[in-house]
Amino acid sequence: MTGPKSCAISLLVVTFLTLGAELSARQLSGWSRVVDEVKQGFSSIVPGLEGHTTSFVVTSAHLSSAIAIAGSLDDGGVDSTVGKKKIKKSMNDMIAAMPKAELHVHLEGTLEVEMMFAFAERNGIAPPYPSIVDAKKAYKFGDLQSFLDLYYKGCTTHLDRNISFATFFVPIHNAVEQARAEFGIDAHLIMCFLRHLDEKSAFGALMQAVPYLTKILGVGLDSGEAGRPPSLFKNVFLTARTFGLHVVAHAGEEGPADYIWEALQDLHAERIDHGIHSLDDPELVA
Repeated sequence: MTGPKSCAISLLVVTFLTLGAELSARQLSGWSRVVDEVKQGFSSIVPGLEGHTTSFVVTSAHLSSAIAIAGSLDDGGVDSTVGKKKIKKSMNDMIAAMPKAELHVHLEGTLEVEMMFAFAERNGIAPPYPSIVDAKKAYKFGDLQSFLDLYYKGCTTHLDRNISFATFFVPIHNAVEQARAEFGIDAHLIMCFLRHLDEKSAFGALMQAVPYLTKILGVGLDSGEAGRPPSLFKNVFLTARTFGLHVVAHAGEEGPADYIWEALQDLHAERIDHGIHSLDDPELVA
């Protein structure tokens, strides 16, 4: 990244990955048509960014057209004149064969209600709701903070409960290694500072992580954004960068576009997570 303006923030990220020997030359040629179609949709919405080839904001119409082109390709080089069933099968096969990337997922956010109750029973802890049905009924929220209020009922922070960093981190890292060995899932860990807490708390978490930094890809910033600008955490992010860690940050998810500028300029974020309100500032996406 050379500066804030070089950060391509898109509503929909379409990543084209090298598919390797599994795809024929015909398919690779066809995928260039997909790229061209998506680029056309991208440049029609965001003029001046035609040169970008990794992230595109695309319309549903152009994306559908791109998928249709991709779906018309199979190992035999069949074109779009084949029947609809053949196109659908080809598209599904191609999608299944492609490498997939999850830009980020919150580990605790994958905790489903049934698992929350199972963990509570295993650990002898009373669940926050009388039953699974009651818990599912409670999952109604209108914004990020109301979601987090529900989220923290079922999952409290480890360090606030005086659980050592090693106690939770080592099993998580072991699971990452197991997933890589058994399922071919290549995952990396980003440790996020909770912005509803203060920077002192973030420093405490970072210092406890020091013995494990070779197993941590970077640091991030998440939790409730309203009234908690990234600049409040610039010192701990500076320290993290001196440790050689990458930097990402949730910004503009619920907060204003100014928070995205702060994440870029004060934290030196290499990636903005969500960035929904980036479109409120034309200069930010220029």
